[in-house]
Amino acid sequence: KLAVSVVEKIFPGSSNLIENTATIAWINEPFTRCSYMALAPTQVTTHWQTLFSPADRLFFAGEHATIYQGYMEGAVESGQRAAKNIIETSRS
Repeated sequence: KLAVSVVEKIFPGSSNLIENTATIAWINEPFTRCSYMALAPTQVTTHWQTLFSPADRLFFAGEHATIYQGYMEGAVESGQRAAKNIIETSRS
């Protein structure tokens, strides 16, 4: 309810478009435990290409596979990139 009210303040009328909401307590999520990737400056440039490149049919996405590391925007951006790569690969 709080998130919907904030969205409504910023984008009046948009709450009518929200069909469902969900929350997660990341600290309780068994696979992440509220964690995100934190590379040192030299590690970023060393591993950058690896995080952006598929390994055969395995495509990487998430906050760690983007220039926006540690943020939701990065997770979304990398998911869009991976989906685009999968679509392009399936067409060839």
